[in-house]
Amino acid sequence: LPRGNVLRTLSHPHAQRPRRPRQQAAAAERPDVFICFASIGLPGLNGFVGEVLALAGMFKRDPGYAALGALGVVLGAWYLLGVLQKAFFGALQEPHHDEHAEPIDDLNAREILALLPLAALCLYLGLFPQTLIDLIQPDIDGILQVYADSAPATTVALELPNIPLTPAH
Repeated sequence: LPRGNVLRTLSHPHAQRPRRPRQQAAAAERPDVFICFASIGLPGLNGFVGEVLALAGMFKRDPGYAALGALGVVLGAWYLLGVLQKAFFGALQEPHHDEHAEPIDDLNAREILALLPLAALCLYLGLFPQTLIDLIQPDIDGILQVYADSAPATTVALELPNIPLTPAH
């Protein structure tokens, strides 16, 4: 959810972009920039916890997959930082609008109030991930049980070629 919101916000053609250092500093305090950092996987935010757990699980199974996953994390961060730089810290590009119309504003109070709970949740899950892990643990155990129950059938299927296919006369 946070990544989709960030990409939607950052790709909006009418988004204002700061052009002065003071405006750039103010842009860094915006909730959507914070959610972008959570999507990148900064430590202490929800994205970091998810990425570490996924990479640790992959490494346990196959270190090669973990290396590919880590490469994906780095490339994703590189992409999001480029989008962030162009959207908030690049040159100002005003959209074409009627001369008598008011300029397009940045986030209004309603939009900021909608983003603040998401930002708080990103921070909470980054600092206290065990609360969510404990909540979903029964479902994870159920999925693991399904895989554990199907493991003997897979082993039997692999042993079938050792059985003679033609009856002895």
